[in-house]
Amino acid sequence: MSSRRRDPSPSGLCALQRLLYIIILAILPAAARHAQAQPALIQSTWLEAVRTDLATLTPSSPPTPGNVLVAICATATAQTLDSISPGWLVAIDESANGPGQAVLYKVADGADTVGLTIRYSAATRLGIQLFEYSGIDSVAPLQGVSSSSGSSTTPMTGSVTTLQPDEMVVAGLVVLTDDPLSSPTGGFVEQQSFVNSTPPRAHATYVGADLLANTPGSYSTSVTIGGRKARWRGQIAAFNPTPAISVRVTNGTFAFGTQPPDIWLFPESTLVINDGRVAEDFLCRVSPFTDGVNVWALDPATNGPDQIQAQWSIASASGPWTGLAAYDTDFGLTTAVAMTDTVLFWFRIRTPITTSSFNNHAAGLTITAEAN
Repeated sequence: MSSRRRDPSPSGLCALQRLLYIIILAILPAAARHAQAQPALIQSTWLEAVRTDLATLTPSSPPTPGNVLVAICATATAQTLDSISPGWLVAIDESANGPGQAVLYKVADGADTVGLTIRYSAATRLGIQLFEYSGIDSVAPLQGVSSSSGSSTTPMTGSVTTLQPDEMVVAGLVVLTDDPLSSPTGGFVEQQSFVNSTPPRAHATYVGADLLANTPGSYSTSVTIGGRKARWRGQIAAFNPTPAISVRVTNGTFAFGTQPPDIWLFPESTLVINDGRVAEDFLCRVSPFTDGVNVWALDPATNGPDQIQAQWSIASASGPWTGLAAYDTDFGLTTAVAMTDTVLFWFRIRTPITTSSFNNHAAGLTITAEAN
Protein backbone atom coordinates (compact mmCIF):
# COMPACT_ATOMS: atom_id res chain seq x y z
CA MET A 1 0.00 0.00 0.00
CA SER A 2 1.22 3.48 -0.87
CA SER A 3 1.55 6.23 1.69
CA ARG A 4 2.53 8.89 -0.82
CA ARG A 5 0.89 12.27 -0.40
CA ARG A 6 0.51 15.01 -2.98
CA ASP A 7 0.53 18.67 -2.03
CA PRO A 8 -1.59 20.72 -4.47
CA SER A 9 0.07 23.96 -3.37
CA PRO A 10 2.94 25.58 -5.32
CA SER A 11 5.26 24.42 -2.58
CA GLY A 12 4.51 20.78 -3.40
CA LEU A 13 7.96 20.13 -4.91
CA CYS A 14 9.66 21.00 -1.64
CA ALA A 15 7.16 18.93 0.27
CA LEU A 16 8.50 15.81 -1.43
CA GLN A 17 11.33 15.86 1.08
CA ARG A 18 8.75 15.39 3.87
CA LEU A 19 6.84 12.49 2.36
CA LEU A 20 6.35 9.47 4.57
CA TYR A 21 6.59 5.75 3.99
CA ILE A 22 5.85 2.55 5.89
CA ILE A 23 8.58 0.14 6.99
CA ILE A 24 7.90 -3.46 8.00
CA LEU A 25 10.37 -6.09 9.16
CA ALA A 26 9.04 -9.66 9.38
CA ILE A 27 10.91 -11.93 11.80
CA LEU A 28 11.32 -15.55 10.76
CA PRO A 29 12.67 -18.13 13.22
CA ALA A 30 14.49 -20.72 11.13
CA ALA A 31 14.68 -24.45 11.49
CA ALA A 32 17.96 -25.99 12.56
CA ARG A 33 20.78 -24.66 10.46
CA HIS A 34 22.46 -28.04 10.37
CA ALA A 35 20.07 -30.98 10.20
CA GLN A 36 20.76 -33.60 12.83
CA ALA A 37 21.93 -36.94 11.47
CA GLN A 38 19.91 -40.02 12.34
CA PRO A 39 21.42 -42.41 14.88
CA ALA A 40 23.82 -44.83 13.21
CA LEU A 41 26.10 -47.70 14.21
CA ILE A 42 29.75 -46.68 14.02
CA GLN A 43 31.46 -49.88 15.16
CA SER A 44 30.88 -53.07 17.13
CA THR A 45 32.99 -55.80 18.69
CA TRP A 46 32.60 -58.79 21.02
CA LEU A 47 34.38 -61.32 23.19
CA GLU A 48 33.61 -64.69 24.76
CA ALA A 49 35.21 -66.29 27.79
CA VAL A 50 34.88 -69.42 29.95
CA ARG A 51 35.61 -69.73 33.66
CA THR A 52 36.39 -66.10 34.32
CA ASP A 53 34.93 -63.42 36.56
CA LEU A 54 36.74 -60.50 34.90
CA ALA A 55 36.73 -59.38 31.28
CA THR A 56 37.71 -56.28 29.31
CA LEU A 57 36.34 -55.46 25.87
CA THR A 58 38.16 -52.76 23.91
CA PRO A 59 36.61 -51.09 20.85
CA SER A 60 38.43 -51.50 17.54
CA SER A 61 38.85 -47.73 17.20
CA PRO A 62 38.75 -44.96 19.82
CA PRO A 63 35.11 -43.84 20.17
CA THR A 64 34.19 -40.30 19.16
CA PRO A 65 33.45 -38.10 22.19
CA GLY A 66 29.72 -37.51 22.45
CA ASN A 67 28.80 -40.79 20.80
CA VAL A 68 27.00 -43.36 22.92
CA LEU A 69 28.46 -46.77 23.78
CA VAL A 70 26.11 -49.68 24.45
CA ALA A 71 27.25 -52.98 25.97
CA ILE A 72 25.31 -56.25 26.21
CA CYS A 73 26.81 -58.50 28.90
CA ALA A 74 25.44 -62.05 29.18
CA THR A 75 26.29 -65.09 31.30
CA ALA A 76 25.19 -68.70 31.09
CA THR A 77 24.64 -68.95 34.84
CA ALA A 78 23.20 -66.67 37.48
CA GLN A 79 25.80 -64.13 38.63
CA THR A 80 26.05 -60.86 40.50
CA LEU A 81 27.36 -57.92 38.52
CA ASP A 82 29.95 -56.71 41.00
CA SER A 83 31.56 -53.81 39.15
CA ILE A 84 31.80 -52.03 35.81
CA SER A 85 34.16 -49.36 34.49
CA PRO A 86 33.57 -45.80 35.77
CA GLY A 87 31.09 -43.76 33.76
CA TRP A 88 29.01 -46.72 32.61
CA LEU A 89 25.32 -46.75 33.54
CA VAL A 90 22.92 -49.67 33.84
CA ALA A 91 19.93 -49.66 31.50
CA ILE A 92 18.70 -53.05 32.75
CA ASP A 93 20.41 -55.76 34.84
CA GLU A 94 19.08 -59.31 35.07
CA SER A 95 22.44 -60.93 35.66
CA ALA A 96 21.17 -62.85 38.71
CA ASN A 97 19.37 -65.35 36.47
CA GLY A 98 20.35 -68.37 34.44
CA PRO A 99 20.99 -67.24 31.75
CA GLY A 100 21.57 -63.68 32.86
CA GLN A 101 22.09 -60.46 30.94
CA ALA A 102 22.59 -56.72 31.44
CA VAL A 103 22.52 -53.75 29.05
CA LEU A 104 24.90 -50.93 29.93
CA TYR A 105 25.54 -47.56 28.26
CA LYS A 106 27.94 -44.61 28.40
CA VAL A 107 28.48 -41.31 26.63
CA ALA A 108 31.99 -41.44 25.16
CA ASP A 109 34.25 -38.77 26.66
CA GLY A 110 37.58 -39.30 24.93
CA ALA A 111 38.89 -41.66 27.62
CA ASP A 112 37.19 -44.79 26.31
CA THR A 113 40.01 -46.44 24.39
CA VAL A 114 40.07 -49.25 26.98
CA GLY A 115 36.34 -49.78 26.56
CA LEU A 116 34.51 -51.72 29.26
CA THR A 117 35.84 -53.83 32.13
CA ILE A 118 33.25 -55.91 33.95
CA ARG A 119 33.57 -58.15 37.01
CA TYR A 120 31.15 -60.82 38.21
CA SER A 121 30.87 -62.39 41.65
CA ALA A 122 32.22 -65.75 40.41
CA ALA A 123 33.83 -67.32 37.36
CA THR A 124 31.37 -67.98 34.55
CA ARG A 125 30.87 -68.50 30.81
CA LEU A 126 30.16 -65.11 29.30
CA GLY A 127 29.72 -63.13 26.10
CA ILE A 128 30.04 -59.34 25.84
CA GLN A 129 29.10 -57.13 22.91
CA LEU A 130 30.07 -53.47 22.53
CA PHE A 131 28.50 -50.99 20.10
CA GLU A 132 29.21 -47.32 19.34
CA TYR A 133 26.39 -45.15 17.99
CA SER A 134 26.37 -41.61 16.66
CA GLY A 135 23.30 -39.39 16.65
CA ILE A 136 22.05 -40.38 20.13
CA ASP A 137 21.17 -37.74 22.71
CA SER A 138 24.26 -37.28 24.89
CA VAL A 139 22.27 -35.51 27.63
CA ALA A 140 19.52 -38.09 28.13
CA PRO A 141 20.39 -41.17 26.03
CA LEU A 142 18.09 -43.85 27.47
CA GLN A 143 14.38 -43.74 26.72
CA GLY A 144 13.05 -47.16 27.83
CA VAL A 145 13.80 -50.86 28.34
CA SER A 146 12.00 -54.18 28.44
CA SER A 147 12.87 -57.89 28.71
CA SER A 148 11.56 -61.41 28.45
CA SER A 149 12.77 -64.91 29.33
CA GLY A 150 11.66 -68.51 28.96
CA SER A 151 12.40 -71.98 27.66
CA SER A 152 11.26 -72.55 24.07
CA THR A 153 12.38 -72.57 20.46
CA THR A 154 11.48 -68.87 20.00
CA PRO A 155 13.67 -66.62 22.17
CA MET A 156 12.39 -63.04 22.17
CA THR A 157 12.84 -59.65 23.73
CA GLY A 158 10.11 -57.76 25.51
CA SER A 159 8.43 -54.86 23.72
CA VAL A 160 9.66 -51.30 24.13
CA THR A 161 7.59 -48.29 23.08
CA THR A 162 9.38 -45.43 21.35
CA LEU A 163 8.05 -41.92 21.88
CA GLN A 164 9.59 -39.94 19.02
CA PRO A 165 10.89 -40.56 15.50
CA ASP A 166 14.36 -42.02 14.92
CA GLU A 167 14.99 -43.69 18.26
CA MET A 168 17.68 -46.35 18.12
CA VAL A 169 16.43 -49.67 19.51
CA VAL A 170 19.10 -52.17 20.61
CA ALA A 171 18.29 -55.83 21.37
CA GLY A 172 20.35 -58.55 23.02
CA LEU A 173 19.62 -62.28 23.42
CA VAL A 174 21.44 -65.08 25.19
CA VAL A 175 20.31 -68.64 24.44
CA LEU A 176 21.67 -71.75 26.15
CA THR A 177 22.30 -73.71 22.97
CA ASP A 178 24.83 -74.02 20.21
CA ASP A 179 22.12 -74.90 17.68
CA PRO A 180 21.81 -72.37 14.83
CA LEU A 181 19.50 -69.38 15.29
CA SER A 182 17.49 -67.57 12.64
CA SER A 183 17.97 -63.90 11.91
CA PRO A 184 16.12 -61.45 14.20
CA THR A 185 12.57 -60.60 13.18
CA GLY A 186 10.76 -57.27 13.04
CA GLY A 187 13.23 -55.51 10.77
CA PHE A 188 16.08 -55.68 13.29
CA VAL A 189 19.55 -55.90 11.79
CA GLU A 190 21.79 -58.58 13.28
CA GLN A 191 25.08 -56.94 14.24
CA GLN A 192 26.63 -59.80 16.22
CA SER A 193 25.93 -63.52 16.59
CA PHE A 194 28.48 -65.90 18.12
CA VAL A 195 28.61 -69.16 20.01
CA ASN A 196 30.54 -69.91 23.17
CA SER A 197 30.89 -73.69 22.94
CA THR A 198 34.19 -74.21 24.72
CA PRO A 199 33.97 -77.20 27.15
CA PRO A 200 32.56 -77.84 29.67
CA ARG A 201 28.83 -77.84 28.80
CA ALA A 202 26.31 -75.02 29.24
CA HIS A 203 27.00 -73.75 25.74
CA ALA A 204 25.53 -70.35 24.88
CA THR A 205 24.79 -68.26 21.81
CA TYR A 206 24.76 -64.45 21.95
CA VAL A 207 22.93 -62.16 19.53
CA GLY A 208 23.01 -58.38 19.22
CA ALA A 209 20.71 -56.49 16.84
CA ASP A 210 19.41 -52.99 16.31
CA LEU A 211 16.70 -51.04 14.52
CA LEU A 212 16.30 -47.36 13.68
CA ALA A 213 12.65 -46.84 14.65
CA ASN A 214 11.51 -44.14 12.24
CA THR A 215 8.04 -43.83 13.74
CA PRO A 216 6.90 -44.00 17.37
CA GLY A 217 5.41 -47.34 18.38
CA SER A 218 6.01 -50.72 19.98
CA TYR A 219 9.10 -52.69 18.92
CA SER A 220 10.40 -56.18 19.70
CA THR A 221 12.32 -58.96 18.01
CA SER A 222 12.74 -62.73 18.23
CA VAL A 223 14.81 -65.57 16.79
CA THR A 224 14.07 -69.23 16.16
CA ILE A 225 16.26 -72.09 17.36
CA GLY A 226 17.00 -74.61 14.63
CA GLY A 227 16.84 -77.52 17.10
CA ARG A 228 15.30 -78.40 20.44
CA LYS A 229 14.05 -75.76 22.86
CA ALA A 230 16.45 -74.06 25.24
CA ARG A 231 16.44 -71.54 28.06
CA TRP A 232 16.92 -67.95 26.98
CA ARG A 233 16.75 -64.30 27.99
CA GLY A 234 16.12 -61.28 25.79
CA GLN A 235 16.39 -57.55 26.53
CA ILE A 236 15.67 -54.44 24.53
CA ALA A 237 16.53 -50.76 25.05
CA ALA A 238 15.43 -47.64 23.18
CA PHE A 239 17.76 -44.65 22.95
CA ASN A 240 16.73 -41.07 22.21
CA PRO A 241 18.05 -39.40 19.05
CA THR A 242 20.02 -36.19 19.28
CA PRO A 243 17.22 -33.66 19.83
CA ALA A 244 16.17 -31.34 17.07
CA ILE A 245 17.48 -27.80 17.35
CA SER A 246 14.65 -25.33 17.77
CA VAL A 247 14.26 -21.57 18.20
CA ARG A 248 11.18 -19.44 18.81
CA VAL A 249 10.46 -15.68 18.81
CA THR A 250 7.65 -13.88 20.64
CA ASN A 251 7.25 -10.92 18.28
CA GLY A 252 6.98 -11.84 14.64
CA THR A 253 6.84 -8.38 13.05
CA PHE A 254 8.57 -5.08 13.59
CA ALA A 255 6.03 -2.64 12.12
CA PHE A 256 7.92 0.64 12.26
CA GLY A 257 4.99 2.43 10.71
CA THR A 258 4.88 5.57 8.58
CA GLN A 259 8.06 7.54 9.17
CA PRO A 260 9.84 10.64 7.84
CA PRO A 261 13.24 10.60 6.16
CA ASP A 262 16.57 10.86 7.95
CA ILE A 263 15.71 9.76 11.51
CA TRP A 264 16.58 6.88 13.80
CA LEU A 265 13.44 4.85 14.36
CA PHE A 266 12.55 3.79 17.88
CA PRO A 267 13.95 0.26 18.44
CA GLU A 268 11.66 -2.75 18.21
CA SER A 269 12.42 -6.00 20.03
CA THR A 270 11.65 -9.69 20.15
CA LEU A 271 12.42 -12.38 22.69
CA VAL A 272 14.43 -15.24 21.16
CA ILE A 273 13.89 -18.54 22.98
CA ASN A 274 15.88 -21.77 22.90
CA ASP A 275 13.04 -24.29 22.98
CA GLY A 276 15.22 -27.21 21.86
CA ARG A 277 17.03 -29.65 24.12
CA VAL A 278 20.63 -28.67 23.52
CA ALA A 279 22.66 -25.51 24.09
CA GLU A 280 22.42 -23.34 20.98
CA ASP A 281 24.13 -20.49 19.17
CA PHE A 282 21.84 -17.83 17.68
CA LEU A 283 22.58 -16.23 14.32
CA CYS A 284 20.70 -13.63 12.33
CA ARG A 285 20.46 -12.18 8.84
CA VAL A 286 18.39 -9.42 7.25
CA SER A 287 17.16 -9.36 3.67
CA PRO A 288 17.13 -6.07 1.70
CA PHE A 289 14.47 -3.47 2.43
CA THR A 290 12.51 -3.29 -0.80
CA ASP A 291 9.13 -2.37 -2.16
CA GLY A 292 9.48 -5.18 -4.68
CA VAL A 293 11.39 -3.15 -7.26
CA ASN A 294 13.27 -0.43 -5.42
CA VAL A 295 15.89 -1.47 -2.88
CA TRP A 296 17.34 0.67 -0.13
CA ALA A 297 21.10 0.19 0.07
CA LEU A 298 22.75 -0.49 3.43
CA ASP A 299 25.80 1.06 5.04
CA PRO A 300 26.98 0.29 8.61
CA ALA A 301 28.17 3.86 9.22
CA THR A 302 25.70 6.25 7.59
CA ASN A 303 22.44 6.68 5.73
CA GLY A 304 22.03 8.50 2.42
CA PRO A 305 19.78 8.79 -0.63
CA ASP A 306 17.90 5.46 -0.86
CA GLN A 307 20.31 4.13 1.76
CA ILE A 308 19.60 3.11 5.34
CA GLN A 309 21.75 2.49 8.37
CA ALA A 310 20.75 -0.48 10.60
CA GLN A 311 21.88 -1.55 14.07
CA TRP A 312 21.15 -4.34 16.54
CA SER A 313 21.71 -4.97 20.22
CA ILE A 314 21.14 -7.73 22.78
CA ALA A 315 22.02 -5.41 25.68
CA SER A 316 19.17 -2.89 25.87
CA ALA A 317 16.97 -0.53 23.87
CA SER A 318 19.70 2.06 24.41
CA GLY A 319 22.49 -0.12 23.06
CA PRO A 320 25.38 -0.47 22.81
CA TRP A 321 24.63 -0.99 19.15
CA THR A 322 26.35 -3.02 16.45
CA GLY A 323 26.08 -1.83 12.86
CA LEU A 324 24.68 -4.18 10.24
CA ALA A 325 27.36 -4.45 7.56
CA ALA A 326 25.57 -6.34 4.80
CA TYR A 327 22.27 -7.83 3.77
CA ASP A 328 21.74 -11.59 3.51
CA THR A 329 24.83 -12.35 5.63
CA ASP A 330 24.75 -14.19 8.95
CA PHE A 331 25.98 -12.41 12.04
CA GLY A 332 26.24 -13.99 15.46
CA LEU A 333 23.84 -12.76 18.14
CA THR A 334 25.14 -14.90 20.99
CA THR A 335 26.48 -18.36 21.82
CA ALA A 336 25.84 -21.18 24.29
CA VAL A 337 22.21 -20.34 25.05
CA ALA A 338 21.07 -23.03 27.49
CA MET A 339 17.81 -24.96 27.10
CA THR A 340 14.75 -22.73 27.78
CA ASP A 341 16.95 -19.61 28.13
CA THR A 342 16.07 -16.43 26.26
CA VAL A 343 17.80 -13.50 24.57
CA LEU A 344 16.13 -10.13 24.00
CA PHE A 345 17.02 -8.75 20.57
CA TRP A 346 16.59 -5.08 19.57
CA PHE A 347 16.74 -3.69 16.03
CA ARG A 348 16.54 -0.16 14.65
CA ILE A 349 17.14 1.62 11.37
CA ARG A 350 17.98 5.12 10.26
CA THR A 351 15.78 6.06 7.33
CA PRO A 352 17.17 7.36 4.01
CA ILE A 353 17.96 11.05 3.63
CA THR A 354 15.79 10.98 0.51
CA THR A 355 14.06 8.22 -1.37
CA SER A 356 12.82 7.68 -4.91
CA SER A 357 10.07 5.31 -3.72
CA PHE A 358 7.38 6.06 -1.18
CA ASN A 359 5.79 2.62 -1.26
CA ASN A 360 5.90 0.22 1.66
CA HIS A 361 9.39 -1.13 2.16
CA ALA A 362 9.67 -4.52 3.82
CA ALA A 363 12.44 -6.95 4.73
CA GLY A 364 12.80 -10.30 6.44
CA LEU A 365 14.87 -10.93 9.56
CA THR A 366 15.77 -14.60 10.00
CA ILE A 367 16.98 -15.89 13.36
CA THR A 368 18.67 -19.27 13.19
CA ALA A 369 19.80 -21.70 15.88
CA GLU A 370 22.58 -24.24 15.62
CA ALA A 371 24.06 -26.60 18.17
CA ASN A 372 26.68 -25.01 20.36
